[in-house]
Amino acid sequence: MILEQTISVLASLSLITVIVILIFTIKFRNFKKNFFKNFYELPSIIVTGPAASGKKSIISNVTRDRIVSHPFEDNLKISYLSEGDKKIQMISLPYNFIDDFVNSEDFKKMNSKLFINVFDVSTNSDDIEDQIRDFEKNSAYFDHVDKILIANKTDIADSKKLKKLETKFKKIHKTSSATKEGLEKLRDSILQKIK
Repeated sequence: MILEQTISVLASLSLITVIVILIFTIKFRNFKKNFFKNFYELPSIIVTGPAASGKKSIISNVTRDRIVSHPFEDNLKISYLSEGDKKIQMISLPYNFIDDFVNSEDFKKMNSKLFINVFDVSTNSDDIEDQIRDFEKNSAYFDHVDKILIANKTDIADSKKLKKLETKFKKIHKTSSATKEGLEKLRDSILQKIK
């Protein structure tokens, strides 16, 4: 009698487990399909720059939304800029991941519209010449799209670094995530270029 009840309980638990796994698999497959459909079809803005340059802070301030990790690639952080009926994804891409990403199938299928490079002009940042060299190397991957260049952390800027960028590139947005300087103007520029 006890054996029959145990077998009945185990069979029920096994059936429930199979049903739960099946439901989860279907939901996950639908989530993955919808995520990649959006990921490939939405207009995309790639935001790069050296580590700790403020890429994610700029993205969260511009989008006014939270940043999430790409569900299948932890190196990518994504947020969405919504304006009226427009929805644009902004993707933070670290320098050390650019080579792998631009050679991936994901990148080839994306609807890339804009490339943003964030330079860190703070007194403790990497040498500005190294940052410029990295930008020039990486910008070649994005020749097919418009570019916006940002000098970030202007509230604690090294004036020589900032001057070098302004002399080299002429058109550069000056921002500070700490003071919110230049972020509304940057947002307007992004929306203008995505039109």
